[in-house]
Amino acid sequence: MQENVILKTPVAQLAEEEGRGQGAFLYNHLGMVVGLHQTSRRLWPWLKWHLHHAFKYLGFVVAVLNLLNHGATDTFDDAVEERVINEEYKIWKKNTPFLYDLVMTHALEWPSLTAQWLPDVTRPEGKDYSIHRLILGTHTSDEQNHLLIASVQLPNEDAQFDASHYDNEKGEFGGFGSVSGKIEIEIKINHEGEVNRARYMPQNPCVIATKTPSSDVLVFDYTKHPSKPDPSGECHPDLRLRGHQKEGYGLSWNPNLNGYLLSASDDHTICLWDINATPKENRVIDAKTIFTGHTAVVEDVAWHLLHESLFGSVADDQKLMIWDTRANNTNKPSHTVDAHTAEVNCLSFNPYSEFILATGSADKSAYISSGNVTNHREGFVRIPRVAAKLTLSDFRQSQAVIPSHPAG
Repeated sequence: MQENVILKTPVAQLAEEEGRGQGAFLYNHLGMVVGLHQTSRRLWPWLKWHLHHAFKYLGFVVAVLNLLNHGATDTFDDAVEERVINEEYKIWKKNTPFLYDLVMTHALEWPSLTAQWLPDVTRPEGKDYSIHRLILGTHTSDEQNHLLIASVQLPNEDAQFDASHYDNEKGEFGGFGSVSGKIEIEIKINHEGEVNRARYMPQNPCVIATKTPSSDVLVFDYTKHPSKPDPSGECHPDLRLRGHQKEGYGLSWNPNLNGYLLSASDDHTICLWDINATPKENRVIDAKTIFTGHTAVVEDVAWHLLHESLFGSVADDQKLMIWDTRANNTNKPSHTVDAHTAEVNCLSFNPYSEFILATGSADKSAYISSGNVTNHREGFVRIPRVAAKLTLSDFRQSQAVIPSHPAG
């Protein structure tokens, strides 16, 4: 029984396969030596049984050491981290009634790498809830991927909480009136590979840009597509934007200039398109401008919310760069800040103060700049948290929402 317990660990499962070979090698060679020198063949079956088990474990130990020397610690660390995440999730879920007024959970068919609320809200007459919609995507296991438009019912401010309500599916008590709490997929559009990121255009929320595993950025007007996807699996974007050489995740629409879209890429560049330009054959639009100031993967990009010509970018070169599209130099930003000591993952401009922006990094820190962005004066405050994505609050100028890494 103890053997089975040992072999359940991640390293042991890997080591068992290699250990069989190591143990067999040692056992066979020692068996030959003992066979040549044994004084009594009657002792050999007994000795053989003990040698078999002894070298099985000796081979197992050798295999573990070999695997540890060749990177199996990564597998072990991943297993430990996953267990920590699960434990932290259980603790968080037990305490949600004390942390939030409302929590809704819904299991999607496939993971989504992106999520964004759409601005439109429907308020059915006589109901105690409103209907909100959001953009999602799929990340499947070699199956057809989709861009998704989903709807969810959220309780109104005057909705009454019902603690006696029991959800059979989730095994949870509590609810608000007639709110279902389920996410309903309304529109599914075929997509080329997983949806790395999807963002709607502020001037026309029906227009959505997506990042793909290829170098292309796709643009969809979901009102021009059926609610159910083409069974053939073919993807028919309304526009195909080209200029990158690799995939990426950063994507930002200009809130002040209709149709201006920025994209960050693993090819170290930032592309700018004007989707109002006349497309070429196959609905292709080439980049209007390509910015080449970064020396590593560009993780995120964001337009300034008040100045139509300013935007920021962050990258694995640990730098925050401020760009001005009015400048003629596309390989040198207006200002560069050595913001962090590791990869910079994200940035966000404050919607109420033009002088405040925040960046988050893999160095387990976030910085809020209180300098004048237009004059590029630095003034950073360190926040000791791991940040993968952050948003400066629309409600309080001083508040930053920073999702942290589970191990942070």
